[in-house]
Amino acid sequence: MGKPVAEGLDLPAAKGRVDVDGVFDVVVIGGGSAGLAAAAAVAESGPYRTLVLEREEYLGGVLPQCVHDGFGLYLYGEPLTGPEFAHRWIERVRGDDVPTALAATVLSVEGPSADGLLRIDALGASLGGRATLVARSAVCATGCRERTRGALQIPGGRPAGVLTAGSAQYMVNVANQFPGDKAVVLGSGDIGLIMARRMTLEGAEVRLVLGQEATGLVRNHIRCIQDFDIPLRYGWGLASVHGYGQLQGVTVAPLRADGSFDLARKEYVRCNVLLVACGLVPEREVLDSPALAPDASGLFLCGNANVPHDLVDQVAQEGLRTGIAAAAHAAALSGKPAPALPDDLARMVGLSVSEPKGRMGDVGGDLPAGVQRIVCTVCPTGCVMEASEHGGVTGNTCPRGEEFARRELACPTRMFTGTVAVAGGRRPLVPVRTERPVPKDRLFDVARACRRLSVQAPVRMGEVLESDVARTGAALVATGDCEGSAHGAL
Repeated sequence: MGKPVAEGLDLPAAKGRVDVDGVFDVVVIGGGSAGLAAAAAVAESGPYRTLVLEREEYLGGVLPQCVHDGFGLYLYGEPLTGPEFAHRWIERVRGDDVPTALAATVLSVEGPSADGLLRIDALGASLGGRATLVARSAVCATGCRERTRGALQIPGGRPAGVLTAGSAQYMVNVANQFPGDKAVVLGSGDIGLIMARRMTLEGAEVRLVLGQEATGLVRNHIRCIQDFDIPLRYGWGLASVHGYGQLQGVTVAPLRADGSFDLARKEYVRCNVLLVACGLVPEREVLDSPALAPDASGLFLCGNANVPHDLVDQVAQEGLRTGIAAAAHAAALSGKPAPALPDDLARMVGLSVSEPKGRMGDVGGDLPAGVQRIVCTVCPTGCVMEASEHGGVTGNTCPRGEEFARRELACPTRMFTGTVAVAGGRRPLVPVRTERPVPKDRLFDVARACRRLSVQAPVRMGEVLESDVARTGAALVATGDCEGSAHGAL
């Protein structure tokens, strides 16, 4: 049932030195979706010298571990997995010949000085050690971090097995490590719901999901909680954790209106892993230097470092807009031509990327017998519909929504996303998806088939790994690359 524990990821030092002499037009701090989009906007809008600094040894930010689909519906018009979405931007930046310094840590940003230039103190082998980079503009796209159990001040001991949802996601989807087989999830937002489903498909028993209020998308509630009959309680919280050495269980209790626990109704839930999914905090510590002027001209924030976003499409779009603003500032200082985006990036900037529809707090309560709540996935609008086998469909805004609802009533299908073990690879896993949706009641069969499957490195994105996975008639396709262990950096 459980995944084998990896002996350790082969993450070599970034190879190749970046030329850090002279003045950069724009330095982008962070190689996630916002940073990559900003770098592409700068590089493709004019003759600007650009550099991307990334503290990890790979580009893409958190996206490589987000193996589920649903990314890119606005910008690309199709549901991509996290690795697929990241791959498109990574390849674009590489095609633009933008130098990227991996495993590079930014220590501080200072300035601007009298000449209008910013100075970025950074450390990394790809920079030749410690280096001071001089730039006309800097884009801070450093993302955000999760709130931890300590930040939430949850009472109890400090046993192993208490993880943020993102850490567990990395363990399961990248490192091939299984954190525990009896889980409780604290937080009913989208990442908490998604990880409840992921743990379930990997063979864990998710005993309870707790949430103060209904905040997740209806789509995720249906496809992550309802599809798998995972217990979920709104208005409940975590009163204490228990265990010495290893987590043994948690005490949960309902919350009163003033935020205190109603301990008269407390319950004890045995578990060996607790996933904490209680919000994100923008990560801006690189901007804490006293030598950085308040409201420093030439310094730009974007993506989740600015404010946490619900959609990666919003993050990338903000990165594009910020990249253009940074390029314009650099052009004004250097006398270079004003930036002009290519047509495809200009189209992305002009799109209306709205907030997701259908959060659980916005829909009604229980449905009448024989009526189902269905979230349409034909387009990004995501209409929340109510449908009955003997009645009509309501809530759709176009005929395609009604057609989708009737197909869902007749034979509900889901796209399977997960991972497969890789032998002789730089990483122990490669992300996968079925080429098309499979019947919902076959998801566990596909998951078990993936756990039994092992492929030989190298693996290329789009490669068919199994032509008929679990006899569903659907092929299993790689959604990421995995080089052989003798190859270079990720």
